Parts: sequence; structure tokens; C-alpha cells
Amino acid sequence: MKIAKLLSLLALAIGLSHCGTTDSVNGGNQPSLLEVVNILDSAQARFKAAAEETTGDPYKAIELTCGYLMGVPGVKSIYAIDSTYIHITLKSGLVTTFSFEQQDAAGNSIFRGGGERAEVVPLLKDLTDAPLANHTIANKKVLFYAADTKTLPAVEPQLKRSLDRITQSGLGLEVTILRDGQCTYKTIETFKDYGLVIVNTHGTMDEFKTGSHVAFLSATSRTEDHIKSVLNSKLGPGAYDKVVAGELRLGVSINAILTDAEWNENLRHRDTVSVYVTSKYLNGLPAMSNTVIFGNMCYSGWIATSEHLPKKSFINKKGETIVWRGDTTIFYDPIGNAFLNRSPISYYAYTRDDVGLPGTSRGVRDEFAGRMEDSLLKRLVTDKDSTGIANRSAANAEFFDPPDQSLRGQLFFRHYGADDYSYAHCVDSLIDERDGQKYKAVCIGKQTWMAENLRYNAPGSKCYDNASGNCDIYGRMYPHDVLLGGAPPTDKIPSGIKGACPNGWHVPSDGEWTTLFTFLGDKIAADKSLKDTLHWIGPTGGANNGTGFSARPGGMFTDNFNTFGGIGTQAHYWTTSPMGTDRATQRLFDQTNNSSNHPAAYRKDAMSCRCVKD
Repeated sequence: MKIAKLLSLLALAIGLSHCGTTDSVNGGNQPSLLEVVNILDSAQARFKAAAEETTGDPYKAIELTCGYLMGVPGVKSIYAIDSTYIHITLKSGLVTTFSFEQQDAAGNSIFRGGGERAEVVPLLKDLTDAPLANHTIANKKVLFYAADTKTLPAVEPQLKRSLDRITQSGLGLEVTILRDGQCTYKTIETFKDYGLVIVNTHGTMDEFKTGSHVAFLSATSRTEDHIKSVLNSKLGPGAYDKVVAGELRLGVSINAILTDAEWNENLRHRDTVSVYVTSKYLNGLPAMSNTVIFGNMCYSGWIATSEHLPKKSFINKKGETIVWRGDTTIFYDPIGNAFLNRSPISYYAYTRDDVGLPGTSRGVRDEFAGRMEDSLLKRLVTDKDSTGIANRSAANAEFFDPPDQSLRGQLFFRHYGADDYSYAHCVDSLIDERDGQKYKAVCIGKQTWMAENLRYNAPGSKCYDNASGNCDIYGRMYPHDVLLGGAPPTDKIPSGIKGACPNGWHVPSDGEWTTLFTFLGDKIAADKSLKDTLHWIGPTGGANNGTGFSARPGGMFTDNFNTFGGIGTQAHYWTTSPMGTDRATQRLFDQTNNSSNHPAAYRKDAMSCRCVKD
């Protein structure tokens, strides 16, 4: 079958995907995982037969499998979603999942996969109006929970991009990557021990897939005790009880590459079942109040607790009309709510905005999922901006994955929780590795400034009055060319000129000083909060040093007159910005409360310097 035809059938499937409840009532059956495993065997066999009967129509195969399962003794209700998953609820209260992983030619699942992929995803533009973060993500540990890389091979290059970004951030983050079998349900208990957790796996509205798989004996040899023994042996003591309690769920997936014209004839029976974590399990975990979580999986933003299903019917192979109940309300314990109930700092997830279906979600394509992971890490790790903008474009609009012929409704990358957290981009001290001198530093807005005047003894620099004691208090003074290390003046923001500054720091341009003053508000407020309260002589304009910047009045050296002046009453700071051919812009603090002046000075004059962190 041609892929275009298959995709059109998938589009039809979205609109007709719900198998309703049967008329059966709970017969009081005791929970039995033997019954669950046997039903999964039957579902596989029936789907394989249905796929052959329908000549490769995946939706019709799902439809026929639903119809078959509705008549199986012990089954209470059936619910299919996006022609991929069938949720099977038994009269005993147990739930299990059958899924058909439709794959593209590259072997990627179409849901949380498929679609066009860019090997290198372009960097996202910076947000010009990004809010400043007021709080810090203190925990430097990052976890990638990549539970199913075998059916999501595109996750591996995505993980590499993410790891490269984190490594290059300079934040000193400690990264743990768990793949496949390392991603157990017990690992989820440790999410609270990380500052950032990214979950890359398959999911539905009330569960997501772990990397654990278990195999049981053939159907003729199985017993309940055998299943209990295998689960507790493979997953750990108590695992059987967690499945019976609905905290874990068993499911089975079979897969096929839809571009293969004979995929329906080559389906393989799976002897292993997958282990899913349910919302009920998450709701029993401790709070994750120090963690940012990204559910990078299908349906991760499902927060609706119920859904009304329309009345539908179909004719089975025997010519019988099977009617599905209309106006049935399906109640969920949604996966999105379960994560939010753990009170994380922030939760990122995918949510659909369908009319009449608020709070629902759908499958996410891997290309979009990869770009959203890039976006989140660029915002939080590279730009060190607020959690509230990591899901937004350069135009400050929510990212969304538009519908195509196989996916109905726009899918938005959404943010829930606190919007004013970021990784710390500032430090409170630094050591100049060239001479071992230690400096205080201060974070103001998105900038990190030295909180002391530079003292590095660059050739050509001076101490006021040539007295070394003044250098200890006020730092050294530098002619402009000496300070810039021979680099040409520039107005760039940031300047990019290291000059006499320590490694990782640079001489600020006039625009960077303007950024500082703008953040602090009006000129009077900025002046008061930037000047120290110890070294000024006479009036200080009400200085309070509220920022800790501690501007000190070290004066300057005037080359034309070969004189020093202004100590105790003026603080002169060079910028990299040119003013004509032989002058440059300075920032001048004086005894008034209006010190944002930036007059020009001759480049041969010597002044103080405050470096800014790169």
C-alpha cells in the first residue's frame, strides 16, 4: 500500500478512533495477570489476522481488533486512541495496553517519531523581551530518561545535541543518561534528586513506557505464580503487587514499517511485554519541588479528567452491526496532572487546543519533539533565561506542531508552574589565574560584573600617585590601548574584547553599561545602588551600594598634564566604545546622584576598569 494512502487512512482514524464501552458489568473477578497476558496474546493474534483481512489498512485492523476484544469474556471496556493504542479494562479492574507502532522507513515510530527530520536543528533566536529569572535552579544534576531508543532511533542524535549544549554551557552541570533497560520504574523515584529531568519515551494519556521488558512462558505453560515470580525477579520485589494495584501496567507492542507493501503479512508476535508507569504510581511518589521536568513524549500534557465519546457503530466480518455507546464519559487519571501533583518547579508538556476537548493531547512527531528539547535547553542552559520562556519562539509565541493528514489539531509545547527560574549565570567571586588575585563579583540582571576594580599589572598600567597602596584599594589605572590589549575599539554588545581582563571576562562596551543602568531604573536609583559607602569623600548622592557593585572613586591620570586627580570624588571607568580617532567613551561616577554620564576621554589617559563575565 502506498504511504500517501496509509496517511489518509490515518487521518480518518483520528476522527473515528474511539471504541466505546461494552454492555458488560464487573462480574467481581479477582485481578489476574495471567488473564492480562493471555488477552495481550489474543490481541496480537487478532490484529495480525485483521491486518491481513483488511489488506494493510492499520485503522481497520485496529477497529476489528477492538470489535473482537469487546466480546472477550472478562473484558469490561475498550478504548482506542489515534489508531495506535488500545486500552483494555477488565472486569477485575486491571488495565492493559496493546499498541501498533507504525514506523517510517528509518524505523522510527510515527507517533513520537516519523515525519521529516533535520540532522542539525537550527539554533533558536534569542528573545528580546525575555523576563529575568528571580530564582535559581540550584541542583546541577540533569537526567535524560531515554526509555525506548530502539523504536526511537532519532533520540540518539538528539541526546548528543543536548549533551553538547550542556557541556558548552560552562554551568558545570552533571549529566546522567539512562537508556532502555536502565530506565526502570524505580528510577522515577529519583527524579526528585535532579534539577532537570527530560523523559524521552512513548506515552498515553495516563501512562508512559519504561525500558523494562519481561517474558513469560508459552500460553500453555503459564500460571499466575509464574508471572508473579518473573515480575518480582526481573523488576524487583513487590513489582507484581504494583501491577495488580494499577501503579504499573503491562502492555505489548508490535511494529511494522508502513512503506513496506507487505507489512501486514510480516507481523511478528511479541513474546515479551513492556512495563508502563501509570499516573497512580506517580501520584504516590514524594514531591519533586526542586525539579524541572519535561515530558518529551506523546500525550504528556493530558490534563482532562473525562471525555465524552460520540455514538458509533461498524459492521463486523459476520455482517453484524456493533454499536458503541454514545455520550459515554471516560474518566482518566491524567499523566499531566500526575506530574503537576508532584509540585515540580516547572513542567513542560504537549497539549492540544481542540474545541470541545480542552486539556487533551495527541501524538507528537519526533522532529517537533527534538526541536522543543533544543528550545528548552537553549533557554535554560545556553541563555540562562527564565523557565517561563523555554517553550516560546523568538516572537514570544508558543511553539506548536501544526496538523497534517495524519495528526488532527495543533499541538502546543506548553509550560506549567513557576516561570521565573533559571540556572545561575552569575558568580560571587573569581580568581585571576594569571596572578592569583581574588575578586568579588555580583549578578545584576543578566550581567555578572566584577565588584572590585581590576588590579592586573598589565605593562603600562599605573597606581594612583604611583603608590602601590592605592592599587590595593582602588585597582590599577590603564591607558585605553593597554586595557584593550591592542584590539580596536568597538560598540558591540557584548564587546568581545578580553584585553586586560581575566579569562572568561571582557571589557564592557558603552552599551553594556547602558544595559546595567537600564535594568536598575532611573539614573538616581542606579547611582545610589552602584556606589560604595566607604571610600567617597564628601557628598555621595545618598549612595547605599544596594547592588553590591561598589563603585570606588579611584580618580584618573591625565596624560596631557601628566597629573593624577579625582581620588575620593570621582570613579572613571573605560568602555570599549570609540569616540573619534583618539578618544573613547568612559563612564563617570561623581559626588552627585546622577552618575550615568559617559563623556569622552583621550585614550592615552589612564582609568579604572570593571570587567564583565562572558
